[in-house]
Amino acid sequence: MTTKFGEPIQPQGQEPKTENADTTQAIALLQNSALDKLDEVITADGRSTEELLRKLDEAKQANDYNTRRDLTEALRQRLDMADMRGQERPKEILDALASVYTSDEYSKVRQDIMMSEIPKDNPDVLAHALLDKRFTNSNSLLYSLEDKEIREKIYQALKTNNAVDKAVTLVSTTKDLAAKVPLFEDLAAWLQQNSSNEAKKAKDSYGGYNRLRQEVAFALLNQERETFNRLLGNGTINIEGLEDCLKDEPEESLINTLMHVITIDDASRVIKFMQSKEILLTTIPELEHSALPSESRLVVAANMQRLAASFDAPPKIRSLGQLQKKNESKPSYTVPNKFIVALRDGDDQATIAWSNTEIFYEHKQLAESIRNVSTALCAGGQIELITAEDGHLQVVFLGRSGAFGPYNKTFLEGFKQAITENLQHEFGLDVEVVIQPSEIN
Repeated sequence: MTTKFGEPIQPQGQEPKTENADTTQAIALLQNSALDKLDEVITADGRSTEELLRKLDEAKQANDYNTRRDLTEALRQRLDMADMRGQERPKEILDALASVYTSDEYSKVRQDIMMSEIPKDNPDVLAHALLDKRFTNSNSLLYSLEDKEIREKIYQALKTNNAVDKAVTLVSTTKDLAAKVPLFEDLAAWLQQNSSNEAKKAKDSYGGYNRLRQEVAFALLNQERETFNRLLGNGTINIEGLEDCLKDEPEESLINTLMHVITIDDASRVIKFMQSKEILLTTIPELEHSALPSESRLVVAANMQRLAASFDAPPKIRSLGQLQKKNESKPSYTVPNKFIVALRDGDDQATIAWSNTEIFYEHKQLAESIRNVSTALCAGGQIELITAEDGHLQVVFLGRSGAFGPYNKTFLEGFKQAITENLQHEFGLDVEVVIQPSEIN
Protein backbone atom coordinates (compact mmCIF):
# COMPACT_ATOMS: atom_id res chain seq x y z
CA MET A 1 0.00 0.00 0.00
CA THR A 2 1.29 3.45 -0.91
CA THR A 3 0.18 7.05 -0.39
CA LYS A 4 0.55 10.28 -2.35
CA PHE A 5 4.11 11.01 -1.32
CA GLY A 6 5.13 7.52 -0.44
CA GLU A 7 6.67 4.22 -1.14
CA PRO A 8 5.93 1.03 0.85
CA ILE A 9 7.11 1.04 4.45
CA GLN A 10 10.69 -0.23 4.66
CA PRO A 11 11.91 -2.70 7.28
CA GLN A 12 12.98 -1.09 10.53
CA GLY A 13 16.66 -0.12 10.58
CA GLN A 14 17.16 -0.21 6.79
CA GLU A 15 20.07 1.98 5.67
CA PRO A 16 19.36 4.99 3.44
CA LYS A 17 19.67 4.37 -0.26
CA THR A 18 23.14 4.88 -1.76
CA GLU A 19 23.62 8.50 -2.72
CA ASN A 20 24.57 9.65 -6.19
CA ALA A 21 28.02 11.04 -6.97
CA ASP A 22 27.05 14.67 -6.36
CA THR A 23 25.62 13.81 -2.96
CA THR A 24 28.68 11.75 -2.02
CA GLN A 25 30.93 14.65 -2.98
CA ALA A 26 28.85 17.17 -0.99
CA ILE A 27 29.02 14.94 2.10
CA ALA A 28 32.78 14.55 1.65
CA LEU A 29 33.21 18.32 1.49
CA LEU A 30 31.26 18.71 4.72
CA GLN A 31 33.45 16.10 6.41
CA ASN A 32 36.64 17.74 5.15
CA SER A 33 35.53 21.09 6.51
CA ALA A 34 34.69 19.52 9.88
CA LEU A 35 37.98 17.60 9.88
CA ASP A 36 40.00 20.78 9.34
CA LYS A 37 38.15 22.60 12.13
CA LEU A 38 38.51 19.66 14.55
CA ASP A 39 42.21 19.39 13.82
CA GLU A 40 42.58 23.07 14.63
CA VAL A 41 40.55 22.82 17.86
CA ILE A 42 42.29 19.68 19.13
CA THR A 43 45.74 21.11 18.37
CA ALA A 44 44.89 24.30 20.25
CA ASP A 45 43.58 22.23 23.21
CA GLY A 46 46.90 20.40 23.50
CA ARG A 47 45.72 17.70 25.91
CA SER A 48 46.24 14.01 25.21
CA THR A 49 43.41 11.50 25.12
CA GLU A 50 44.86 9.82 28.21
CA GLU A 51 44.80 13.10 30.14
CA LEU A 52 41.19 13.76 29.11
CA LEU A 53 40.12 10.28 30.22
CA ARG A 54 41.88 10.69 33.57
CA LYS A 55 40.31 14.11 34.18
CA LEU A 56 36.88 12.79 33.21
CA ASP A 57 37.18 10.05 35.82
CA GLU A 58 38.18 12.64 38.43
CA ALA A 59 35.24 14.88 37.50
CA LYS A 60 32.94 11.87 37.71
CA GLN A 61 34.13 11.08 41.24
CA ALA A 62 33.72 14.74 42.27
CA ASN A 63 30.28 15.09 40.64
CA ASP A 64 31.68 18.08 38.75
CA TYR A 65 29.10 18.27 35.96
CA ASN A 66 30.43 21.41 34.27
CA THR A 67 33.88 19.90 33.88
CA ARG A 68 32.35 16.61 32.72
CA ARG A 69 30.46 18.44 30.01
CA ASP A 70 33.61 20.14 28.70
CA LEU A 71 35.59 16.91 28.78
CA THR A 72 32.95 14.87 26.99
CA GLU A 73 32.94 17.47 24.19
CA ALA A 74 36.74 17.14 23.88
CA LEU A 75 36.51 13.34 23.79
CA ARG A 76 33.74 13.42 21.20
CA GLN A 77 36.03 15.52 19.02
CA ARG A 78 38.55 12.68 19.04
CA LEU A 79 35.85 10.16 18.17
CA ASP A 80 34.87 12.35 15.23
CA MET A 81 38.47 12.60 14.02
CA ALA A 82 38.84 8.82 14.04
CA ASP A 83 35.47 8.41 12.33
CA MET A 84 36.21 10.82 9.50
CA ARG A 85 39.71 9.40 8.95
CA GLY A 86 38.19 5.96 8.48
CA GLN A 87 39.76 4.64 11.69
CA GLU A 88 38.15 2.52 14.38
CA ARG A 89 36.51 4.68 17.03
CA PRO A 90 38.51 4.24 20.29
CA LYS A 91 36.73 1.86 22.64
CA GLU A 92 38.25 3.45 25.72
CA ILE A 93 36.56 6.76 24.85
CA LEU A 94 33.22 5.09 24.15
CA ASP A 95 33.42 3.23 27.47
CA ALA A 96 34.32 6.43 29.35
CA LEU A 97 31.39 8.34 27.86
CA ALA A 98 29.04 5.47 28.70
CA SER A 99 30.30 5.50 32.30
CA VAL A 100 29.02 9.07 32.72
CA TYR A 101 25.75 8.30 30.89
CA THR A 102 26.66 10.48 27.92
CA SER A 103 25.13 9.59 24.56
CA ASP A 104 27.26 8.69 21.56
CA GLU A 105 26.81 11.72 19.34
CA TYR A 106 28.93 14.07 17.27
CA SER A 107 30.86 16.85 18.95
CA LYS A 108 29.45 20.34 18.96
CA VAL A 109 32.24 21.44 16.63
CA ARG A 110 31.24 18.89 14.01
CA GLN A 111 27.53 19.58 14.38
CA ASP A 112 28.03 23.35 14.05
CA ILE A 113 29.99 22.88 10.82
CA MET A 114 27.26 20.63 9.44
CA MET A 115 24.55 23.11 10.37
CA SER A 116 26.31 26.10 8.84
CA GLU A 117 27.70 24.53 5.66
CA ILE A 118 25.20 21.89 4.61
CA PRO A 119 23.69 22.75 1.19
CA LYS A 120 20.05 23.70 1.84
CA ASP A 121 19.12 23.06 -1.80
CA ASN A 122 20.25 19.42 -1.86
CA PRO A 123 17.49 17.14 -0.49
CA ASP A 124 19.72 14.05 -0.63
CA VAL A 125 22.40 15.59 1.58
CA LEU A 126 19.78 16.99 3.93
CA ALA A 127 18.05 13.61 4.19
CA HIS A 128 21.40 11.93 4.84
CA ALA A 129 22.05 14.32 7.73
CA LEU A 130 18.55 13.89 9.17
CA LEU A 131 18.92 10.11 9.12
CA ASP A 132 22.30 10.25 10.89
CA LYS A 133 21.49 9.35 14.51
CA ARG A 134 24.72 10.89 15.83
CA PHE A 135 23.79 14.25 14.33
CA THR A 136 21.47 15.04 17.25
CA ASN A 137 20.91 18.68 16.25
CA SER A 138 19.62 17.72 12.81
CA ASN A 139 16.01 18.66 13.55
CA SER A 140 17.13 22.29 13.59
CA LEU A 141 17.68 21.99 9.86
CA LEU A 142 13.97 21.54 9.29
CA TYR A 143 13.11 24.91 10.79
CA SER A 144 15.22 26.70 8.18
CA LEU A 145 13.86 24.96 5.06
CA GLU A 146 11.25 26.89 3.10
CA ASP A 147 11.27 25.24 -0.34
CA LYS A 148 8.16 23.05 -0.74
CA GLU A 149 9.72 20.61 -3.21
CA ILE A 150 12.82 20.14 -1.04
CA ARG A 151 10.60 19.31 1.93
CA GLU A 152 8.54 16.81 -0.06
CA LYS A 153 11.67 14.98 -1.26
CA ILE A 154 13.12 14.85 2.25
CA TYR A 155 9.78 13.64 3.59
CA GLN A 156 9.86 10.75 1.10
CA ALA A 157 13.36 9.75 2.20
CA LEU A 158 12.33 9.83 5.86
CA LYS A 159 9.35 7.60 5.12
CA THR A 160 11.49 5.18 3.11
CA ASN A 161 13.76 4.79 6.13
CA ASN A 162 10.88 4.72 8.65
CA ALA A 163 12.22 7.81 10.43
CA VAL A 164 8.85 8.55 11.99
CA ASP A 165 9.86 11.24 14.48
CA LYS A 166 11.77 13.14 11.80
CA ALA A 167 8.83 12.92 9.41
CA VAL A 168 6.49 14.27 12.10
CA THR A 169 8.90 17.12 12.81
CA LEU A 170 9.22 17.93 9.11
CA VAL A 171 5.45 18.26 8.75
CA SER A 172 5.18 20.22 11.99
CA THR A 173 7.84 22.73 10.86
CA THR A 174 6.19 23.32 7.49
CA LYS A 175 4.90 26.87 7.89
CA ASP A 176 2.67 27.24 4.84
CA LEU A 177 -0.69 25.63 5.64
CA ALA A 178 -1.43 24.83 1.99
CA ALA A 179 1.81 22.81 1.82
CA LYS A 180 1.41 21.37 5.31
CA VAL A 181 -2.04 19.82 4.93
CA PRO A 182 -1.19 17.36 2.08
CA LEU A 183 1.91 16.24 3.94
CA PHE A 184 -0.09 15.81 7.14
CA GLU A 185 -2.82 13.80 5.40
CA ASP A 186 -0.20 11.51 3.89
CA LEU A 187 1.54 11.16 7.26
CA ALA A 188 -1.75 10.23 8.93
CA ALA A 189 -2.48 7.56 6.32
CA TRP A 190 1.07 6.19 6.55
CA LEU A 191 1.04 5.96 10.34
CA GLN A 192 -2.31 4.21 10.27
CA GLN A 193 -0.73 1.30 8.38
CA ASN A 194 2.65 1.49 10.13
CA SER A 195 2.99 -1.07 12.94
CA SER A 196 6.61 -0.31 13.84
CA ASN A 197 7.61 0.64 17.38
CA GLU A 198 8.60 4.09 16.13
CA ALA A 199 5.10 4.69 14.80
CA LYS A 200 3.47 3.42 17.99
CA LYS A 201 5.65 5.73 20.08
CA ALA A 202 4.79 8.73 17.89
CA LYS A 203 1.07 8.03 18.19
CA ASP A 204 0.90 7.50 21.95
CA SER A 205 -0.51 10.11 24.34
CA TYR A 206 2.75 12.05 24.61
CA GLY A 207 3.97 11.47 21.06
CA GLY A 208 4.70 14.27 18.65
CA TYR A 209 2.07 13.16 16.15
CA ASN A 210 -0.82 13.96 18.49
CA ARG A 211 0.54 17.45 19.09
CA LEU A 212 0.87 17.89 15.33
CA ARG A 213 -2.68 16.69 14.72
CA GLN A 214 -4.07 19.17 17.23
CA GLU A 215 -1.91 21.94 15.76
CA VAL A 216 -3.25 21.24 12.24
CA ALA A 217 -6.83 21.02 13.50
CA PHE A 218 -6.48 24.37 15.28
CA ALA A 219 -5.05 26.06 12.18
CA LEU A 220 -7.75 24.65 9.92
CA LEU A 221 -10.54 25.57 12.33
CA ASN A 222 -9.41 29.19 12.18
CA GLN A 223 -8.34 29.41 8.53
CA GLU A 224 -9.77 26.62 6.36
CA ARG A 225 -13.15 25.53 7.69
CA GLU A 226 -14.02 23.44 4.63
CA THR A 227 -10.82 21.41 4.93
CA PHE A 228 -11.32 21.20 8.69
CA ASN A 229 -14.75 19.65 8.17
CA ARG A 230 -13.42 17.22 5.56
CA LEU A 231 -10.60 15.95 7.78
CA LEU A 232 -12.94 15.84 10.76
CA GLY A 233 -15.38 13.73 8.77
CA ASN A 234 -12.78 11.18 7.68
CA GLY A 235 -11.23 10.86 11.14
CA THR A 236 -7.86 12.41 10.28
CA ILE A 237 -8.35 15.03 13.00
CA ASN A 238 -10.66 15.43 15.97
CA ILE A 239 -11.63 18.36 18.17
CA GLU A 240 -10.03 17.29 21.44
CA GLY A 241 -8.18 20.33 22.76
CA LEU A 242 -10.11 22.79 20.58
CA GLU A 243 -12.76 23.58 23.16
CA ASP A 244 -11.32 27.04 23.86
CA CYS A 245 -12.09 27.94 20.24
CA LEU A 246 -15.48 26.22 20.08
CA LYS A 247 -16.91 27.66 23.28
CA ASP A 248 -17.42 31.12 21.80
CA GLU A 249 -18.60 30.05 18.36
CA PRO A 250 -22.15 30.93 17.23
CA GLU A 251 -24.76 28.19 17.35
CA GLU A 252 -24.72 27.78 13.55
CA SER A 253 -21.01 26.98 13.57
CA LEU A 254 -21.39 24.51 16.45
CA ILE A 255 -24.18 22.72 14.62
CA ASN A 256 -22.11 22.63 11.44
CA THR A 257 -19.20 21.09 13.36
CA LEU A 258 -21.54 18.58 14.98
CA MET A 259 -22.64 17.42 11.53
CA HIS A 260 -19.05 16.45 10.65
CA VAL A 261 -17.78 14.69 13.79
CA ILE A 262 -17.69 10.90 13.75
CA THR A 263 -17.29 10.00 17.44
CA ILE A 264 -19.56 10.32 20.45
CA ASP A 265 -16.85 12.09 22.45
CA ASP A 266 -16.33 14.74 19.77
CA ALA A 267 -20.09 15.25 19.53
CA SER A 268 -20.22 15.74 23.30
CA ARG A 269 -17.43 18.31 23.15
CA VAL A 270 -19.61 20.30 20.74
CA ILE A 271 -23.02 20.01 22.36
CA LYS A 272 -21.81 21.03 25.83
CA PHE A 273 -21.28 24.57 24.49
CA MET A 274 -24.77 24.98 23.07
CA GLN A 275 -26.54 27.86 24.78
CA SER A 276 -30.12 26.64 25.24
CA LYS A 277 -32.33 23.58 25.42
CA GLU A 278 -34.25 24.83 22.35
CA ILE A 279 -31.11 24.69 20.18
CA LEU A 280 -30.32 21.20 21.45
CA LEU A 281 -33.82 19.89 20.80
CA THR A 282 -34.17 21.40 17.34
CA THR A 283 -30.74 20.04 16.34
CA ILE A 284 -31.51 16.42 17.30
CA PRO A 285 -33.47 15.68 14.08
CA GLU A 286 -30.54 17.04 12.04
CA LEU A 287 -28.32 14.19 13.30
CA GLU A 288 -29.91 12.04 10.58
CA HIS A 289 -27.75 13.94 8.10
CA SER A 290 -24.57 13.88 10.20
CA ALA A 291 -21.36 11.93 9.61
CA LEU A 292 -21.90 9.98 12.85
CA PRO A 293 -22.40 6.21 12.49
CA SER A 294 -26.08 5.33 12.94
CA GLU A 295 -25.58 3.63 16.32
CA SER A 296 -23.62 6.67 17.58
CA ARG A 297 -26.42 9.02 16.51
CA LEU A 298 -28.75 7.34 18.97
CA VAL A 299 -26.31 7.86 21.84
CA VAL A 300 -25.63 11.48 20.90
CA ALA A 301 -29.37 12.18 20.55
CA ALA A 302 -29.94 10.73 24.02
CA ASN A 303 -27.13 12.87 25.44
CA MET A 304 -28.63 15.95 23.84
CA GLN A 305 -32.05 15.13 25.29
CA ARG A 306 -30.54 14.77 28.76
CA LEU A 307 -28.50 17.94 28.41
CA ALA A 308 -31.58 19.87 27.22
CA ALA A 309 -33.57 18.62 30.21
CA SER A 310 -30.80 19.66 32.59
CA PHE A 311 -31.22 23.35 31.67
CA ASP A 312 -34.49 23.40 33.64
CA ALA A 313 -33.74 20.75 36.27
CA PRO A 314 -32.32 21.67 39.70
CA PRO A 315 -28.59 20.83 39.78
CA LYS A 316 -26.95 18.35 42.10
CA ILE A 317 -24.43 20.40 44.07
CA ARG A 318 -21.64 18.55 45.86
CA SER A 319 -19.42 20.46 48.26
CA LEU A 320 -16.52 18.07 48.76
CA GLY A 321 -14.33 20.36 50.83
CA GLN A 322 -14.57 23.76 52.51
CA LEU A 323 -13.64 26.52 50.07
CA GLN A 324 -10.62 28.52 51.16
CA LYS A 325 -9.28 32.01 50.57
CA LYS A 326 -6.00 32.39 48.75
CA ASN A 327 -2.97 32.05 51.00
CA GLU A 328 -0.84 35.11 50.22
CA SER A 329 2.27 33.33 51.50
CA LYS A 330 1.99 30.81 48.65
CA PRO A 331 3.06 31.47 45.03
CA SER A 332 0.67 33.62 42.97
CA TYR A 333 -0.15 30.74 40.63
CA THR A 334 -1.44 28.56 43.47
CA VAL A 335 -5.12 27.66 42.99
CA PRO A 336 -7.01 27.41 46.31
CA ASN A 337 -10.23 25.81 45.00
CA LYS A 338 -11.46 23.95 41.94
CA PHE A 339 -14.86 22.96 40.58
CA ILE A 340 -16.36 20.86 37.81
CA VAL A 341 -19.74 20.96 36.11
CA ALA A 342 -20.79 17.69 34.48
CA LEU A 343 -23.64 15.62 33.17
CA ARG A 344 -23.22 12.22 34.74
CA ASP A 345 -24.08 9.12 32.72
CA GLY A 346 -27.84 8.55 32.82
CA ASP A 347 -28.59 11.86 34.58
CA ASP A 348 -30.74 14.69 33.26
CA GLN A 349 -29.53 17.01 36.04
CA ALA A 350 -26.22 18.85 36.04
CA THR A 351 -23.78 17.96 38.80
CA ILE A 352 -21.60 20.77 40.17
CA ALA A 353 -18.84 19.73 42.56
CA TRP A 354 -16.15 21.78 44.24
CA SER A 355 -13.44 21.48 46.85
CA ASN A 356 -10.24 23.10 48.04
CA THR A 357 -7.10 21.80 46.36
CA GLU A 358 -5.64 20.42 49.57
CA ILE A 359 -8.30 17.71 49.45
CA PHE A 360 -8.74 17.34 45.68
CA TYR A 361 -5.77 18.77 43.83
CA GLU A 362 -6.97 17.86 40.31
CA HIS A 363 -10.23 18.21 38.45
CA LYS A 364 -9.94 14.52 37.59
CA GLN A 365 -10.10 13.67 41.29
CA LEU A 366 -13.31 15.67 41.65
CA ALA A 367 -14.80 13.79 38.70
CA GLU A 368 -13.74 10.44 40.13
CA SER A 369 -15.34 11.29 43.45
CA ILE A 370 -18.79 11.81 41.92
CA ARG A 371 -18.37 8.89 39.47
CA ASN A 372 -19.89 8.06 36.07
CA VAL A 373 -18.71 11.29 34.46
CA SER A 374 -18.14 11.32 30.73
CA THR A 375 -14.91 13.24 30.12
CA ALA A 376 -16.32 15.03 27.07
CA LEU A 377 -19.44 16.16 28.97
CA CYS A 378 -17.44 17.57 31.85
CA ALA A 379 -15.80 20.98 32.26
CA GLY A 380 -14.22 22.88 35.09
CA GLY A 381 -12.40 25.85 36.48
CA GLN A 382 -11.35 27.60 39.67
CA ILE A 383 -13.14 29.29 42.55
CA GLU A 384 -11.77 32.36 44.28
CA LEU A 385 -13.09 33.87 47.52
CA ILE A 386 -12.83 37.66 47.59
CA THR A 387 -13.85 40.06 50.33
CA ALA A 388 -15.36 43.12 48.61
CA GLU A 389 -14.78 46.67 49.82
CA ASP A 390 -18.12 46.72 51.64
CA GLY A 391 -17.16 43.51 53.47
CA HIS A 392 -19.44 41.04 51.70
CA LEU A 393 -18.05 37.79 50.28
CA GLN A 394 -17.71 37.25 46.54
CA VAL A 395 -17.35 33.72 45.19
CA VAL A 396 -15.90 33.93 41.70
CA PHE A 397 -16.04 31.06 39.19
CA LEU A 398 -13.31 31.50 36.57
CA GLY A 399 -10.52 29.84 34.58
CA ARG A 400 -10.79 26.45 32.96
CA SER A 401 -9.83 22.84 33.58
CA GLY A 402 -6.68 21.43 32.05
CA ALA A 403 -8.21 17.96 32.00
CA PHE A 404 -11.77 18.73 30.87
CA GLY A 405 -11.52 22.09 29.15
CA PRO A 406 -13.52 25.32 29.59
CA TYR A 407 -17.04 25.48 30.95
CA ASN A 408 -20.16 26.81 29.22
CA LYS A 409 -20.71 30.13 31.03
CA THR A 410 -24.36 30.35 29.95
CA PHE A 411 -25.07 26.83 31.19
CA LEU A 412 -23.38 27.45 34.56
CA GLU A 413 -25.13 30.81 35.02
CA GLY A 414 -28.47 29.01 34.79
CA PHE A 415 -27.67 27.47 38.18
CA LYS A 416 -26.46 30.68 39.83
CA GLN A 417 -29.33 30.89 42.30
CA ALA A 418 -28.89 27.28 43.44
CA ILE A 419 -25.13 27.80 43.78
CA THR A 420 -25.67 30.98 45.80
CA GLU A 421 -28.09 29.30 48.19
CA ASN A 422 -25.72 26.40 48.73
CA LEU A 423 -22.77 28.71 49.43
CA GLN A 424 -24.77 30.92 51.78
CA HIS A 425 -25.68 27.83 53.76
CA GLU A 426 -22.05 26.67 53.70
CA PHE A 427 -20.61 30.00 54.92
CA GLY A 428 -23.55 31.13 57.04
CA LEU A 429 -23.58 34.62 55.52
CA ASP A 430 -24.61 36.48 52.39
CA VAL A 431 -22.62 35.55 49.32
CA GLU A 432 -22.39 37.14 45.88
CA VAL A 433 -21.68 34.62 43.12
CA VAL A 434 -19.82 35.91 40.07
CA ILE A 435 -19.39 33.68 37.00
CA GLN A 436 -16.70 34.91 34.65
CA PRO A 437 -16.09 33.68 31.08
CA SER A 438 -14.10 30.46 31.05
CA GLU A 439 -10.61 31.44 29.95
CA ILE A 440 -7.02 30.44 30.56
CA ASN A 441 -5.73 32.58 33.44
